[in-house]
Amino acid sequence: MRAIKLNPLQRAVVQICESNFKDADIFTAKTILFEAANCRSTRKGDGKNKRLLQDIIKVLKETEPASLPTFVAKDLHRLPPVTFDYVDVTSLLKDILVLKRNFHCIQADYVKASELFQLQQEIENIKTNQYQTQSEQQIGAKSCNGLFSNNEAKRVPSELSSRQPAATNTHAPCCVPSSKPLPFLTSAQSGNAAPATASVREPPPAPAIPSLQVRLLARNRVTPSDDRTENDITITPKPTELRSSNKTQYRRRTDSLLKTTELIGNTLDEINFDDSFTTVVNKKKKKKTYTGNKNPNQQGKAIFTSSKLKIVPKLSYIYASRFDKHTTDNDIYDFIKDCGHTVIKVKKLVQYKETVFTSFIVTIKQDQESVFLSAEFWPCGVDIGNSR
Repeated sequence: MRAIKLNPLQRAVVQICESNFKDADIFTAKTILFEAANCRSTRKGDGKNKRLLQDIIKVLKETEPASLPTFVAKDLHRLPPVTFDYVDVTSLLKDILVLKRNFHCIQADYVKASELFQLQQEIENIKTNQYQTQSEQQIGAKSCNGLFSNNEAKRVPSELSSRQPAATNTHAPCCVPSSKPLPFLTSAQSGNAAPATASVREPPPAPAIPSLQVRLLARNRVTPSDDRTENDITITPKPTELRSSNKTQYRRRTDSLLKTTELIGNTLDEINFDDSFTTVVNKKKKKKTYTGNKNPNQQGKAIFTSSKLKIVPKLSYIYASRFDKHTTDNDIYDFIKDCGHTVIKVKKLVQYKETVFTSFIVTIKQDQESVFLSAEFWPCGVDIGNSR
């Protein structure tokens, strides 16, 4: 790398660096920069450090800044002092103004450590109070549910006990025809007496009586009261009658179930089951094998020549093996020709695995099969056989 012309500022930088840094520091800086810029340079002899610094300045000038990393000073105290003669005062003042403005913004927005600690404590207290309130609400809800279930359990039997006598003592009026015939009024009586209309009162709320008792109300004893007319009919069910009706219905259901069971049993007895059965075993069907020619094709035997008919002979394929690796198709063809026979085709088989011998397929006419399959035709050691 040739020396470059430097301006006064660059020469001053070279002098400052050469006087303030050691040879090892300059060499290390040159190595880091050249590895990042992918360059090479070797300097020897006197003035090596000065030329290395010049090479560093040249690489920094000729290389694009985007392709180089950002270099910073590791030890600031080792930097040489720089006077204002080598500094751009305008840009430095602008930087100072920006730094001053940012410092004022930080002073206006900063929070003291004590205030931050106090705010953290307040947030923690709020979270703790909220958690305690939620836990107390959950405990209160659970306790209320438990008290409600206990009170309901105590209240239900008392309500049932209070409702049972009310059901037996109160009269539930309903329009049911009486067993006695109603007397008809004459015209004279009709003028003096009021018309016999059925005075039906509004029924009170239905007591907590099971559905079975409601269905059996029509079968209970019907008695007219003293302070009402014959049309005002009341029903007074008795507990003993209710029990007897329950027992009667239970007996009826049991009897119907027994009758149904007996009917099913009799029906099954009348059916004659046929226990005689035959186990079916699926056997594999044997394939029919062809043992002989039932209708063999006939072959023509007439000997004559015709220019219009051309016969394609039947072919046979003879497999011959154990030949030397260097034997070719032409060698087999010449051997057969020397023996006084002709073949249609000789093909060398491709060996997929490495072997010490080679094999061939010889295509011949079918009438030559007996000749080519005889052991006396081929040399000693050759394996022969039908290929297909």
